[in-house]
Amino acid sequence: IRIYADNQIGYKNKKLHMKWFDIENEYDYFADYKDGIYEITADEYREFYRGKNIMIIHSFTPTVHRHMCKYNKIFV
Repeated sequence: IRIYADNQIGYKNKKLHMKWFDIENEYDYFADYKDGIYEITADEYREFYRGKNIMIIHSFTPTVHRHMCKYNKIFV
């Protein structure tokens, strides 16, 4: 069984090939979060900055609480 998803390969050829492959240099780890205030883990904090290509050289204390304020303002 072959299952094709977002990157539909095509139906005419029997040889499989990709039509496109999307690679971005950056990503937002919290893009799917709704506006609000969230308590986040040290790993989530690191992953956010990794997605922005910013290296963090910092050790985190496990008992420290980290909060993120997510707010998207759309200009029309």
